[in-house]
Amino acid sequence: MLDYLYASAIKYQTLHGLKPNLVYLNNIHFQSLQYQLENQHQAVNLFGEFDLKIVLSPTLTHPSFAYI
Repeated sequence: MLDYLYASAIKYQTLHGLKPNLVYLNNIHFQSLQYQLENQHQAVNLFGEFDLKIVLSPTLTHPSFAYI
């Protein structure tokens, strides 16, 4: 999940010329992400680089990024 999210964020930035600051995840994505992160510090490092906020959307099929 981490690799996918990181690559998707980079792709979004390349495509739009903006760093995404919002990521939409469903509950399963979020649980997978929590499982992969060993501690809170890793989450800060990952999302701090992009300054991302997380929005949970239960019906979402794939993680997606946005800039608001």
